Amino acid sequence: MKSSFDLSRRWRTTTALCIVSTLAIATASYGAERGRSSWDKRSHSHSGNHDQHDHDGGQDRNDHDGDDKGEASKTASPIKHVIILIGENRGLDHTFGVYRPKGAGQTISNLLSKGIVNEDGTPGPNFAQAQQFSVGTQPKFYIGAPNNAKFAYSAANAMPQPNTAGTPTTSSDTAPPFKTVAEASVEKDMDPADLDILTTGASSLPVNSLDTRVPGAGTLTGPFPLQGPNISDDDYTGDTTHRFFQAWQQQDCSIANATKDDPAGCKSDLFPFVMATYSATNKSQGNSMGFYNAEQEQAPVLKSLADRFTLSDNFHQSFQGGTGANHFMLGTGDAGFWSDGNGNAIAPPANVAIANPNPKAGTVNQYTVDGNFSACADVFQPGVQPIVSYLEHLPYAGEPNCKQRHYYMLNNVNPGFLPNGALAGGTTLPPQTVRTIGDALIEKKISWAYYGGAYNDAVALSNEAVAANPTSPSLGGAALTDPAHALGVAYCQISVPVCQVDHGRPRGSDGACQGYCGSDHGDPEQHPAFGVVRQARWSARRSSAELEGRSVRSLHAQRSRRPRRPSQAQGRDGRVHHLG
Repeated sequence: MKSSFDLSRRWRTTTALCIVSTLAIATASYGAERGRSSWDKRSHSHSGNHDQHDHDGGQDRNDHDGDDKGEASKTASPIKHVIILIGENRGLDHTFGVYRPKGAGQTISNLLSKGIVNEDGTPGPNFAQAQQFSVGTQPKFYIGAPNNAKFAYSAANAMPQPNTAGTPTTSSDTAPPFKTVAEASVEKDMDPADLDILTTGASSLPVNSLDTRVPGAGTLTGPFPLQGPNISDDDYTGDTTHRFFQAWQQQDCSIANATKDDPAGCKSDLFPFVMATYSATNKSQGNSMGFYNAEQEQAPVLKSLADRFTLSDNFHQSFQGGTGANHFMLGTGDAGFWSDGNGNAIAPPANVAIANPNPKAGTVNQYTVDGNFSACADVFQPGVQPIVSYLEHLPYAGEPNCKQRHYYMLNNVNPGFLPNGALAGGTTLPPQTVRTIGDALIEKKISWAYYGGAYNDAVALSNEAVAANPTSPSLGGAALTDPAHALGVAYCQISVPVCQVDHGRPRGSDGACQGYCGSDHGDPEQHPAFGVVRQARWSARRSSAELEGRSVRSLHAQRSRRPRRPSQAQGRDGRVHHLG
């Protein structure tokens, strides 16, 4: 069924703040037929001619004469490159809630298949399965709300509504959406023909106000489509929070609620409530309940990937919460902790906030201290006991794995090294000595690369910041005096654990820096350890098939500033390796 309103504006392939990083490992590659996604067939207001790209076989004009050093590599299988694209902040139901598998006999568990919504996004026969609740005041932090204290949202008990928290009201001269394509050209990681998508999508509404572009805003009682006459998948929408204790509480997990189909007992029914109550200043409200309609031409790039490849509807998030802790887990299989910089756990200084999610007196659920660290081996620390008790009573192995006297990082904290490898100082996460995937690859003599948008500019700013103030370097301050590299402030340091865990980058047995960290507008092939991994572009209009036989980088930094659009179903599992 096609929509009756204008969907001609394009889906932005970015996902969120500090959205994507890329790890390319020079041992494997998969082949896939080349093709164009439905995004290519949409109109582009400033797009130029994309057909020329298709006529030349999709080859990047910046390729090094088409020579691929990988062709000369000897591998044990036909696979030569492994490419990992890390996208975040969008759950399955948020992006694929209304999606039907393309292949015969294929199934998916989503909003549509469960009858929670119809194909046009309207409430389905089982809409009540996505019922959200408010909770009465409790004396301490909880992750499984008492059933007698839960109250269903309804016309009489209004659900927090979608709003414009973090949404740009108008275009800007200095940040997306830009006023002109010329201003957007500060972004160097995109094909110039696609820069027009950095000029659209402003809300024209005040920040932190009801998002009246969403049909029914003001009266919504459950999941709602980000689709209508005044809103499409091209528009900026409201932000929401991804933090440790908030994520646990939103999912409302209790062994008492466990069933055969849901052995974890997680109801995922407190998403708007937690966003509206945990902080006096957070304004996320009901944004987490929004979803796109892939069956009505929304998210076409991602839909084309799902149609052609494998889509998992049962992803288990490794760490509850946001970007920093999950990327650290990706790079190390571990959790970061406060240390003396030499691998020895110590208590954080007084200016580093220790989390206390117990509610403040006189509030429904406002956290006493929304901190970034917790000594989770101590069940008497605020917020720890409910989670540990839950994990220990799961019908399968689920251990906290917290070490004594370790204060683990729960939320986004910048690493102890700047992008240039210099010490960052301040309240950043101290240098870590945990083993990384980079270490493991180096030991097997496997070359690798990890890309992050605006890395080169961030290195330049880091050098200048350290020169100006070695004990307290500021990339923001350096950007003011060096506008040519100002894009470096958009580089997401929390997304690159492989490069900034131990002395800036993983090191081999001889102490030499190995592997490669960078962005695609540098020249990674000049790096001695880079091996056969090569540059590639991932522009908004390319399909994944065009990455065949190449390495990959992150999506661009400018678009990573776009407000996050997460899912109601983010990380619904209790199978946690650490307390996170």
